[in-house]
Amino acid sequence: MSEFKKFPLWYGAFLLCALAACLCLLWVAATTEFAEGSPASPDIVVMTIAYESSGEPFEAQVQVASVIRTRAIERGLTPEQVCLQWSWAKRKGKRVKVWQFSCWGRKDLKPRTTAELRKARRAWEASKTMKHDVNLYHDTSVTPWWAKSDKVKFVRQVGRLKFYKEIR
Repeated sequence: MSEFKKFPLWYGAFLLCALAACLCLLWVAATTEFAEGSPASPDIVVMTIAYESSGEPFEAQVQVASVIRTRAIERGLTPEQVCLQWSWAKRKGKRVKVWQFSCWGRKDLKPRTTAELRKARRAWEASKTMKHDVNLYHDTSVTPWWAKSDKVKFVRQVGRLKFYKEIR
């Protein structure tokens, strides 16, 4: 018998999904035009803000940045770890990977312009000095199950985004 332990099939699928996510992020970074060292140099947090709130008012982008900061503080993680968090869920009888931020689960992720990345970076910087009173949000085109829960409190709406605070 071989000295190596056999790994379960799900472990291989997990590694393959992680590799696919990394390759997707590398592709996005490689196909997004930006000058080295410019204020638009992308990182995971800035790209998350740009993808999640593109086309929204600047204040909505600042609020999305605040959600990332609040979750990082509450969970004891870095903002980058928060942006790339995912979990398993059951959808239509199948087990699927669900990302914290839905933009990373999309197959049609398109590169953002330098202007969009600069605006998202400004929003990230602006969120440093504000009160972090929200940790959940959603687009008005959907109503997630948790939005109807008595464990969350609606705080504000900015543009098409509704922001909430989880009550603990």
